[in-house]
Amino acid sequence: MREYTRLPLGRHSLLQSYNNFRCRATTIFAWVQLRTHYTSSNHLTMNCSSQKASFGSGGSIEPISDDEDFHLFKPLVGPILTRKILCIKCNDPEARSIELCNVHLNAVASRRLGDILGQSTQVQVLTFYKCNFDVIGLCAGLKNTKGVKDINFTEINFGDVAKMRGLAAILSSNPRLEYIKLKDCGIGPASITILSEALSNRSRDMQRIRWLNLSGNNFGNNALDDLVQALNTKQNEVRTLDLRGCGIGLKGCASLSRLLENQESSLSYLNLNDNSIDDDSVINLSNSLAKNTKLTWLYLDGNEEITTRGCSAMLKLLCDEASIKGILHSNHTLKYLGYYSSSQLTSAANGSLGI
Repeated sequence: MREYTRLPLGRHSLLQSYNNFRCRATTIFAWVQLRTHYTSSNHLTMNCSSQKASFGSGGSIEPISDDEDFHLFKPLVGPILTRKILCIKCNDPEARSIELCNVHLNAVASRRLGDILGQSTQVQVLTFYKCNFDVIGLCAGLKNTKGVKDINFTEINFGDVAKMRGLAAILSSNPRLEYIKLKDCGIGPASITILSEALSNRSRDMQRIRWLNLSGNNFGNNALDDLVQALNTKQNEVRTLDLRGCGIGLKGCASLSRLLENQESSLSYLNLNDNSIDDDSVINLSNSLAKNTKLTWLYLDGNEEITTRGCSAMLKLLCDEASIKGILHSNHTLKYLGYYSSSQLTSAANGSLGI
């Protein structure tokens, strides 16, 4: 008769059994991962040797072996992301994006990653979140990229002017770039001016910039003139502009009004949440939107200085009940107007109706 092992039923015994099972599973997983590494490494080496010629005339990548790159990146980003980087190095058509989160790259690895990404013709999306690396070194290699469509830097320090100049070289020369996100990057007025110059210097035969997110950068009002001037050029067709928490007030809204008054502007989404916008600022914006037929979404949440007077100006923009002609010529494009408290809206509505 076959004998079965009786499992202990005590709480501590069950916990010990679970820990033993977990230890065995971890050992097996590590063994499988090790075999996968060697198999993948050999496969990648063969692929790279056959695909090096596909990088094009933009300059060939430095002759560093896959093993050297593997040993450079693995301690910094782990084996999975390292293999992704090697796939990008091989110009693998399936390696179209890379996302690095909370990683630390030294100067050598930063420049090497920039060189690899800069030579790839397949990568379209770059995402870096809370990473600590040599920004200037990374950008020096990335400036050669020709295929990236979406650049996403979140909580990466670009407050230093030299760092922004490195990024500006990428933004002004990449022909396929459409989406730019620089959120919470410590960007000040001087860096905004450099960014604006880069957007203005894009040639007309390049893809148009359609999405710009600068939220969380407290650059204030002074640099907005340069940014608006850049966005008003034909090289850019920004449809989404996110300026949450940028320290924008009356002067900044006056600058943005020139963008909203431009009949050729493609802007359909404007986020001005959590700024220093007051009633006079809202009145400026509402006046500039009187003939605007593109803007559909306007966010003004978190601007505590907006009172009933500002709300009334916006309600009049949407429906001027002074006359039938006023109603006819009101703005019928704007579909969403931020968020105001119910008491503010009620007071503004009652005021416009003479109640």
